[in-house]
Amino acid sequence: MLRFGGKGSKVILTTRMQHVVDKLDVGALADHGILRPVHKSDQINLSLLSEDDCWNVMRQIAFGRDEDLGGLEVIGRQIAMKCAGLPLLARSLGYLISQYKSTEAWEDIRDKKIILVLPKGFAIASDHLIQQWRALGYIQSNDGHHYVNYLLGMSFLQISKSSQNFVPKSLRKLQTIQTLILSNCALETLPDNMSSLINLFYLDLSGNRSLNKLPMSFEGLSALSFLKLSGCSKLDELPESIHNLECLRHLDMSGCCALQKLPDKFGILPKLLFLNLSSCFKLVKLPDSVNLKSLEHMNLSSCHELQSLPQDFGNLDKLKFLNLSDCYKSLPESFGGLSKLKHINLSYCIRFEKLPSSFCNLRLQILYMSSMQSLRELPDGIGNMTSLTLFEITTGNPDLNFLSTPLILSCLGLDNRTVHNVHDVHEVEYGLCSSIVSLGKLACHHLEITDLRNVKHPEDAERAKLRDNPDLRQLILNWNRNCADRTENKRDAEVLKNLVPPRTLERFGLRDYTSRNFPNWMLDISSYLPYLTSITLSFLLCDAIPPFGRLPNLRLLSMVMNPNIRKIGKEFYGEEGTCEKLRVIQLNSLGNLEEWWTTRSGDEDDKFLIPNLHRLEVYSCPKLKFLPHPPKSMYWSLSASDEVLPVHGFGRLSSSTLPFRAEITSYSFSPDKWGRLQHVATLEELSITSLNSNSLSSLPEATPCFPSLRYLHLSLRDMEILPEWLGQLITLEELEIFFCPKLASLPESIQNLIALKRLAIRDCPKLAERCQGEDAPKISHILEVKIDGRRYIRGQLIEGPQ
Repeated sequence: MLRFGGKGSKVILTTRMQHVVDKLDVGALADHGILRPVHKSDQINLSLLSEDDCWNVMRQIAFGRDEDLGGLEVIGRQIAMKCAGLPLLARSLGYLISQYKSTEAWEDIRDKKIILVLPKGFAIASDHLIQQWRALGYIQSNDGHHYVNYLLGMSFLQISKSSQNFVPKSLRKLQTIQTLILSNCALETLPDNMSSLINLFYLDLSGNRSLNKLPMSFEGLSALSFLKLSGCSKLDELPESIHNLECLRHLDMSGCCALQKLPDKFGILPKLLFLNLSSCFKLVKLPDSVNLKSLEHMNLSSCHELQSLPQDFGNLDKLKFLNLSDCYKSLPESFGGLSKLKHINLSYCIRFEKLPSSFCNLRLQILYMSSMQSLRELPDGIGNMTSLTLFEITTGNPDLNFLSTPLILSCLGLDNRTVHNVHDVHEVEYGLCSSIVSLGKLACHHLEITDLRNVKHPEDAERAKLRDNPDLRQLILNWNRNCADRTENKRDAEVLKNLVPPRTLERFGLRDYTSRNFPNWMLDISSYLPYLTSITLSFLLCDAIPPFGRLPNLRLLSMVMNPNIRKIGKEFYGEEGTCEKLRVIQLNSLGNLEEWWTTRSGDEDDKFLIPNLHRLEVYSCPKLKFLPHPPKSMYWSLSASDEVLPVHGFGRLSSSTLPFRAEITSYSFSPDKWGRLQHVATLEELSITSLNSNSLSSLPEATPCFPSLRYLHLSLRDMEILPEWLGQLITLEELEIFFCPKLASLPESIQNLIALKRLAIRDCPKLAERCQGEDAPKISHILEVKIDGRRYIRGQLIEGPQ
């Protein structure tokens, strides 16, 4: 148009956005008179159309100039009232009524609800859209794909996501509106007269980070069926009357990280189908009773402050999908009553110790139990859950991982679905190619490729076509080199370059890779593998690792025996990466690793980048320091890695987690190391083991700093005396004293520990003799006492030799 206009031609630009006009008012084009914005006093701001105007727009589209309306005008004007003054909606409805020119069809259009349509440029997955339609009652079946193509691309109401920070005080002109999208605005409040929107079906308030409360009149939205509050990070409560929203089907509150509890009557919403409370970090409890009779989908992932589920949770007899990943530590016994439950995710429940016996009554199809580090045992009947089609489990218990789990999977006939499909690479066809090329025909979920050192021609790896296997979820690449063969080999990089995994990959392992460089797909891994949750690197020769901190879904990072890595700095995070979902860090035998930056600069003033870690395991990393502070992990397991404990605390570290368990093993546990423990005062469980002599002979005479300590394990070879302040640990329930050969007695104050239920003494000959003799009255109040092979209940020997 601009190329073919004649001399003197002009272009008139119109816009609905005031900020567009403001930008045109400045700059070189305006200075030279090429652009001539209308003065603000002469600008015309078009208001909403009247009902007559809406009808005229619709009529012009539906009928010719002289065409007879055939008595349809009355119904047409009633339809025009649904437009709420919006020209685009009038045009859309005009087109719709032009297709069906009968009284019955127009009455049907008049009486139907306006379906949600998305604003221009708004991206949404079709499955998510169909889920919303179902929640709103627009479709009755799960097959909504027939409607997608017809409805996408139309926008009924659009409010600027960047410039609007208020809603008009008067909502009178919006009374007929049924879809209202106010996402990503800067809203702080909503009008008190929200209840006047009596026809509102769909309300999207997501991303309003300044919104801290909803008006009390919210209960008046009697037709509301879909409510999205995700990302409203300052919203700390819901109106107590929210249970009056009897039509509510879909509620998304994910990322409402200030929310601490739900209203008491929240659990009686009669039509609620979908509830998402994921990443509500401060949510402590659910209502005491949940009677959500229609609930089918529930997401409580990353609610790691949630103390427990209601005892009647098993009454949710319509529940089909439940995500409890990265959550809390136990399930109620009623859990087995969830008769319709098909899919459950318990992964990364770090404090979870056991499943209720009723769990095996479930008719599950999919069960995820990855990285349940504290799980001690599985119910006896889990091998009889024959309805399972997918079962994934890893724990911190080697017996479960390597003995029980394979047997259970075999009994269920799932070993071929979840166990690695090992593929040994060897020369075939007179050395012309490697057998790795046959992987291009293999469809599987888990794949381990071993002996990659035998791939002589890197192009063979490309013919494996891993990228074309959309079902692949876990991939382990192993070169299987012995120690003598671990020298730099640049061909490894060429092979790895051609083994690009599919975009859907979730777990990735790399072992015995001896190139110091990584291919582009690993250096830009967040673009290639955005769904990756777990990475394991073992026996590598690289000097630095790729920017894994940019991965948006990374939950576990494990590194073992990578001797050349000395520092993990800002490059790990990239320019914008944060490890907000990282839950587990495992470091083993990284003898030269000296620094890991937890801010982008390593300084305290920067934003902390690992705020939600649950488990920190560091073994044989004697030089490692986290700068400026280590993550405030829930669970600490440190062995021969003394410098990891914070010397000066955590500074101004912002974290949603607090330390609750620490297992510390040291070659020499000194008073200085004991002093560092004051910075993890929230501990509930503490275990201290010294591997050598020259450790503490007594605990420092200082007031204890563990007001919530329930479990204490001491194994200090040079320990000679326990302090009297031990009796101030009034919350202590279990005390274990092992391998303290020089310790001869317990302090008198142990009699003050009225909560102490269990005392275990092992390989402490002097102490054992004293506690079974003259000091026996000191411990007579303890329910259970174990001394080497003897077990006492309330002072009476019930097990072991006399």
